[in-house]
Amino acid sequence: MEVAEQQHHIVMLPFMAQGHLMPYLALANQIARRFAFTITIATTPLNVRHLQATAAQPSPGIHFVALPFKLRRSQSPAGSGEHRLPASPPHRRPLPCLHLPRTPLPRPNPGHHRPRRRPSALHNF
Repeated sequence: MEVAEQQHHIVMLPFMAQGHLMPYLALANQIARRFAFTITIATTPLNVRHLQATAAQPSPGIHFVALPFKLRRSQSPAGSGEHRLPASPPHRRPLPCLHLPRTPLPRPNPGHHRPRRRPSALHNF
């Protein structure tokens, strides 16, 4: 019995601003064309319509999924609310814990030597 070749599938969840959507679409096109992966870009209904209208020749492996996105009914335009997001400093949106009190780190014992380790991951928010 033959084992079927696994198809790779990437789901992209871009930040809902135009400056993030278009680079994600460009990256999705490059990956889909070069590696023949299936790619799903999930975003709000309004952004899906924008991406479909903008993507002149998307790769056949790229699909769009509309995620319902609503704020309060009074703030939400028909079907989406991405243009009416409340003002918030962008650096606090991904890290809501930034406003919490910080506990100081313990001071190292000068007599104890610890080997230096390289970080295993770097984050760029």
